[in-house]
Amino acid sequence: MYPSTSCNQTTARDFSGSRIYGSDFDVGYAPNAPNGAGYLNLKFSDTFASSLRAEYFDDEDGYRTGVVQKWKEVTLTTNFTIDNNLSVMPEVRYDVSDQDSFSKRGGAEVDDSQLGAMIKAVYKF
Repeated sequence: MYPSTSCNQTTARDFSGSRIYGSDFDVGYAPNAPNGAGYLNLKFSDTFASSLRAEYFDDEDGYRTGVVQKWKEVTLTTNFTIDNNLSVMPEVRYDVSDQDSFSKRGGAEVDDSQLGAMIKAVYKF
């Protein structure tokens, strides 16, 4: 559930989604991990686009996250294309769980949600 959203659509609007049911047979254990994601991508101009992603993850066995929980997240990403080689993408993400599984600052306390932000730059050569 950690990958960030990309905004590289070629049309003005793009709606997509996915539904995955995964297992880890390679480690000799087949945990249940139903999940899904939906995306809304909007291209406003050749230099500005935005993407909204929502995901659901049910870690029924606690195998993936270490906690039996239902986890939801929503991420908003914007993409500023500086030139043909450089894009800058600020991103805001909100995660919420039905369990207190997110460490607060300092790590001594936990909460059922977290808010994060980042800025990434992509250089193509």
